[in-house]
Amino acid sequence: MATNDAGLASANTAAAEHVKDQALLSNAAVYASDEQVADADFIVDPGPAMKFYQDGWTRVKAS
Repeated sequence: MATNDAGLASANTAAAEHVKDQALLSNAAVYASDEQVADADFIVDPGPAMKFYQDGWTRVKAS
């Protein structure tokens, strides 16, 4: 289980009973609360503006 091996979150709520380190389940960095998720910023698809990001990144890599 990735949760036990690497401390990664599992979307399977039934797996919580099999987590060896139960403190991990209350770690907000691993399992954010609904309030934290609602207040979070997410990366969205920039759509047609992606070409500007790609051009800029190509210039950075080339310098």
